[in-house]
Amino acid sequence: MVNRMAPIIIEVIAKSFLSADYMCAGILGICSSPTYTKEYASDYAKAMLATKPELIADNNYINSIYDIINADPNPRKILRAVHVSDLHMDYSYIPTEEEPFGPMGWETPYSTLVAILTHVKNEVKPDFFVWTGDNSRSNTWENT
Repeated sequence: MVNRMAPIIIEVIAKSFLSADYMCAGILGICSSPTYTKEYASDYAKAMLATKPELIADNNYINSIYDIINADPNPRKILRAVHVSDLHMDYSYIPTEEEPFGPMGWETPYSTLVAILTHVKNEVKPDFFVWTGDNSRSNTWENT
């Protein structure tokens, strides 16, 4: 993976952070152009949060939405949904007594998938089920 990505990453760094223009104007501050402005994700987030609509301004919007729904004189049908994603399946994992569902932070063992689907079918009983993928193991590059 490193051999595959290194040329791309090095080129991007060389053309941006290590470029003569950026070093002169952005780092050393001795060149007048081009001009570089530092942008911070936290400033962007604060600006976005400052303009939240009234319904979600107090961070209690989920409960507020349900309050509106519950106050509606025309009750609506409630659907129960289950969404599964990013399981990163490990079909080779052999469950142990200590870790029957696999070690925390690793790929999802097949036995865990079976347990999840069994629980969803027997206990949750959803009206619909959505599985949006990303099931392959994180080390897929080792298989090609």
